[in-house]
Amino acid sequence: MYEAFENLTELYLSEFILAILIISIIVVVMSIFHVIMTSHDKHQVVAKKIKLTKKQSKEPKIKYSKEFLKRVKGIDLDLKK
Repeated sequence: MYEAFENLTELYLSEFILAILIISIIVVVMSIFHVIMTSHDKHQVVAKKIKLTKKQSKEPKIKYSKEFLKRVKGIDLDLKK
């Protein structure tokens, strides 16, 4: 059994490798065409789902008390009342 398999691999190894190479190239080309052809249809559907959001004009400021800032090390701020 092993001798028959070894004999077949010696005879048809290059043809087997060539067939796998051709099949892989065909799969890649078909997938590229599939992506190119279907991208236009999905672009319109995605554009309808996207909603524009309002930008926040300013971030809310956080007010800290003097006692809190005294306990925090490394902050030296002049607080106004």
